Amino acid sequence: MGLLKRLTKRRDRGTDTVVDTPVETIADQLRDEALFAQARERYLARLVAEGIPEPGAG
Repeated sequence: MGLLKRLTKRRDRGTDTVVDTPVETIADQLRDEALFAQARERYLARLVAEGIPEPGAG
């Protein structure tokens, strides 16, 4: 099935499209940035615990 047929089929079924998805708010962006920062800190802490130098440190 071609891309156009799949898109048409989805449209005909009434499933969400890109236009139907909610707009990301500033609060969503801030939450995502905080989650990323926490994950990065955990990653760097794990590297230090394993004796691996931080990427880009030299």
